[in-house]
Amino acid sequence: MRPGETKHFVRRHQAGVSLVELMISLTLGLILLAALLTVFSNSSSARAELERTSRQIENGRYAVQLVADDLRVAGFYGEVNVGSVPVPAVLPDPCSTNPADWNTAVPLHVQGYDTGGGAPACLPIDAKPGSDVFVVRRVKTCEAGIAGCESVTPGKPYVQASLCNTDASQYVLDVDGAVAFPLRKKDCTTAAARREYMVNVYYISNNNGSGQNVPTLTRLELTGAAFVPVPLVEGIEEINVEYGIDTDGDGQPDAYSADPT
Repeated sequence: MRPGETKHFVRRHQAGVSLVELMISLTLGLILLAALLTVFSNSSSARAELERTSRQIENGRYAVQLVADDLRVAGFYGEVNVGSVPVPAVLPDPCSTNPADWNTAVPLHVQGYDTGGGAPACLPIDAKPGSDVFVVRRVKTCEAGIAGCESVTPGKPYVQASLCNTDASQYVLDVDGAVAFPLRKKDCTTAAARREYMVNVYYISNNNGSGQNVPTLTRLELTGAAFVPVPLVEGIEEINVEYGIDTDGDGQPDAYSADPT
């Protein structure tokens, strides 16, 4: 700079962003937002699907456990010697509330109906067609009236087994209040205990019992004068049963069939 000269500086003002730059920024932001929403949506869908799958698995496990627990004690009649009761020539009606039919059915612990076969007449109208049905007969594992077990209730069916060698019959199976239960214990003085008689008919219902069209594992339970449907597990769509057949009488299944004859 020469002596006496003055240099002038011009301050440049910020011009901001152009419309094009603003549109590019907004577009990039929208792309990132869409990507985040997609990730969140996929994560939510995966979590919901996992929850549904877990619920189905748990419902299936619980259904198998309920049925298995009942089948393990099928044919349990306390002190009654079931082997001495003759097997009926004709399959009894599982829907019968007649004590004579219950007595006939004592040797038949499990009775099944294959897919497409004639289903029991007592199944409700909402029973799902094309699914197997099976019946389990037994008595309760606890004696009526003891701790944790319901007392004798008029109108309910019971089995009383004799332990006295001078009693006229081995057991009585009837409804409380309809007949006497005269059998005795070993001392031939004390009245023998009674166990509630149970007939459970398992089937698939198209209704969960609350008015919703959800396939549900359901059980008809004998109450004495009627069968009452009890919803057990939702989400069970079908029952398919294979029966083990003991062909040599050793107590072990030798063959399996979905429709044994």
